This record gives sequence, C-alpha cells and structure tokens, in this order.
Amino acid sequence: MDTNITFYCETAAHLAFFTVYSIQNAMIVIIAIVFVSIFSQEDT
Repeated sequence: MDTNITFYCETAAHLAFFTVYSIQNAMIVIIAIVFVSIFSQEDT
C-alpha cells in the first residue's frame, strides 16, 4: 500500500507540473501570436 500511495502521489505531482508547464507554454504562444497580429495590423 505504501509504495502504491507513493507512486500515485509522485504521478499526480508530475501530471500537475506538466499541466502547469503546458499552460504556461500555451499562454506564451498565444501572447506572441496576439502581439504579432497587432503589429501586422498596425503595419497595414
């Protein structure tokens, strides 16, 4: 039981970290796209 609980906790921690990391990367990409679209609209 102890090993299973430890494995579950570690897996949950890794999934949470991966989810936060993915969300941060997605937000950076979205912000970059928004800036590019704004600058391209200003140029035209």
